Amino acid sequence: MEFLGITTTAEHAIKAFARLRKAIEGLSTPRGIEEYLILLSVCQTCKYSGLDFLDFIRSGEKDIGVFAEGQQNQRGQRREPANSTT
Repeated sequence: MEFLGITTTAEHAIKAFARLRKAIEGLSTPRGIEEYLILLSVCQTCKYSGLDFLDFIRSGEKDIGVFAEGQQNQRGQRREPANSTT
């Protein structure tokens, strides 16, 4: 059921935020929390898309979809042609 998948995804995001809140013990600012939640959202999107979060951040790309296409193109270029003679 799609509903269960959404619930599970939401639970994982809430648990990640709860871990942060416990670690910082309420010492964060609203801006810091907002920035953390943005990074958490990007991290979770990468995770569920099968992308490496750090590779995405290091790439400087701002669009996860464009980054994903680039990753697929790189994987395709690494493969040797089916009729390759070595």
